[in-house]
Amino acid sequence: MGSNIPKMGLWRMSSITTYLTFLSLLLCMACSFDGDLEYIPRTQAAYFLIQDTFSGPKSILSIQKGRMISSWQEQIGLSTFDLGDMSGNERSFWVSDVARREVLEIDLSNQLVKNRFVVKGLSPHLICIGERQMLISDTSQYKIGFMELKSGALLIRAVDALPGFATYRSQKFFLVSDGNQIDIYHEKALAKLNTITLSQKIDDIQLDNGFYTYIYGYATRGGFEGRIDYSTNALSAEVVEKNFLKSRLSPYKRQNYGREWVLNQLLDERRTIKTINNIQDYEVDFFESNLYYRKDDSLFVYNYIDQSQKKMGAFTSNFLKSYFFIEP
Repeated sequence: MGSNIPKMGLWRMSSITTYLTFLSLLLCMACSFDGDLEYIPRTQAAYFLIQDTFSGPKSILSIQKGRMISSWQEQIGLSTFDLGDMSGNERSFWVSDVARREVLEIDLSNQLVKNRFVVKGLSPHLICIGERQMLISDTSQYKIGFMELKSGALLIRAVDALPGFATYRSQKFFLVSDGNQIDIYHEKALAKLNTITLSQKIDDIQLDNGFYTYIYGYATRGGFEGRIDYSTNALSAEVVEKNFLKSRLSPYKRQNYGREWVLNQLLDERRTIKTINNIQDYEVDFFESNLYYRKDDSLFVYNYIDQSQKKMGAFTSNFLKSYFFIEP
């Protein structure tokens, strides 16, 4: 017997069923989104390479669960006088032991030494890690080293200029040499791509959230800003005069988790950032929107999102580097 339900009625019932099925699917997905909120990554700890205001040995200050841990490197068996440098990315964190001529990979989830490699023939005063290699600068001799992060295999090269600090971006190392030049090395080929020489001393290299690598001389010496194009390995414009004392550039273009700070932070000649005056030094955790700053020889942390501020304790050192350990 044929059906008495019109074809149009069948189509309407099918559409309603499809709609209800789709609505149920959305509700289930919403429930799963709520569960995923538990796995949003957060900054678990901050690590600062610091040095006393009046020079002296370096040390690492860590802030964990709102508590300052001075000379954190001693927890991994490294004395203050032996510490050379630290460097980290989203996958690993390393420190260098100048006295033993070693570099150590640290598992920050348990704060234990994961790997230890001897860099024979070099004093690892300064280090910079990339995806596969570590660039090691021996500031006492005209030598640099490229060390494979997984195996510890080391390639030492003699260079014409005294090596200094370096920055890494997408298979390229930007190495400051002789204070006023940048040697650009390709990480995979370990070949020098270009040398950029300036008339001024370079104080800092910062990466923006696009394609440019910024080089700075700060206003204490007559400030300037230059910009290196990633594709050409050359200055993209003339070096211009700038009068700020320090720069930190945000790596984020947008807020993916609702907390990232997307604006660059510059310390002007009045030592002001936003509404905070008389800042002596600072670093920024852009992921959590936290500004760590020294004022009146004390360390403070200010959050841009909720505008809260906390005084951490006495602090008289300068920030040299910062690393923020992020995990779910």
